[in-house]
Amino acid sequence: MGHSVKTDSPDVGSFDHGETLRDEQWAREVERETVRMVGEREKHTLAANVIGWLGCCIAANFLPQPGIMAIPLLLRLVAITATRIACSELRQKLAKGLGYERQLDMVQLSLSLSGITWALLLWPLFPLLGENAFANTVLGVVAVGASLVGGFLGPLPRFLLSYTVTFLLTLLVGMGLQEGPVPLAALLAAGCISMGMAAYSLGSAREARAMAAALVENRRLGIELTEALHHAEFLSQRDPLTGLLNRRAFFERVDRGDTDLRKPQHLLTFDLDHFKRVNDTFGHAVGDRVLIAVADCIRDVREEFPDKVCCAVRTGGEEFLIMLTGMENVLARQFAEVLRQRIANIAADMDVPGLATSASFGLVAIRRGESIDEASVRADRALYQAKERGRDRVTVAEVA
Repeated sequence: MGHSVKTDSPDVGSFDHGETLRDEQWAREVERETVRMVGEREKHTLAANVIGWLGCCIAANFLPQPGIMAIPLLLRLVAITATRIACSELRQKLAKGLGYERQLDMVQLSLSLSGITWALLLWPLFPLLGENAFANTVLGVVAVGASLVGGFLGPLPRFLLSYTVTFLLTLLVGMGLQEGPVPLAALLAAGCISMGMAAYSLGSAREARAMAAALVENRRLGIELTEALHHAEFLSQRDPLTGLLNRRAFFERVDRGDTDLRKPQHLLTFDLDHFKRVNDTFGHAVGDRVLIAVADCIRDVREEFPDKVCCAVRTGGEEFLIMLTGMENVLARQFAEVLRQRIANIAADMDVPGLATSASFGLVAIRRGESIDEASVRADRALYQAKERGRDRVTVAEVA
């Protein structure tokens, strides 16, 4: 059973600290969701990469020297495979809710390799661009493929930067290694590819970030709603101060027959002695602490009878009722005495000068065919007898 929750208002400093922590957690959740979305988008680029690679292979066969494309095409295939493996591992970590920094670094490395290999496809073609239709075909594939990869990387700036820088540097190095002047078509192609990647990436980044933030917000709202429903359900069945069952929930369980009638059953009712004096002398805050401590005592004593069933309810201000199932008369009496002694020790544990705590108990064995209301009346009579005999005692109802 639950315990009461403190509701003291935080000061401004703690509020600001809480808001800061929430903002940091929010940013981490949005970042994780963004990474997840990028990882999912990568799955859809595999077909385009493979088709583009096959198209380059076909076009290479019609070049004047087909063999010059062998190494760039092989490296491009390695990059496609490496990116797929790294992103697959990243998606697995994200799905399991685990840390993913190492996998993120591997994805960044594989994408840098991808940028290099896209540019390497153009190295052998610089002298042929603008003159050979098949060289121009490879250029078109590189332009579309490189822009596609750069586009889905937009939400992750560091990935996009690594990919773009490696692509451009490799492209510029290839141009610098050319013996003759670089064709104007090659320069225009490099510029168009770069601008296309930048424009598409910026639009993709804004959309993906907004979508990630919306998903995180919806997920949080769902969690808060579920918690609110659980809390409402708890409050509908529990006493909000002590966490014990309330009267309605207790009698609903009895009416449903949740208790095993084939086993011995006892009803134990008790209330705290002179509890009004506690509230008047020490204040209601101390009185509430006493009530919470009583509920804790019930839970603690119940743990000492693990094979038995104990259903406890706070029926009023300082009044409690406990259904004991599976206990013979001697064991039920022992349960009541142990609980009485624990309640008597509450004052010492609280260390409030002048505070004294005790309770009077009435215990009855429920007869076969007897209703809970009838047994409760007999338990109340036994409780009154305990009070008349001096309080702080357990009185067992006489067997009729």
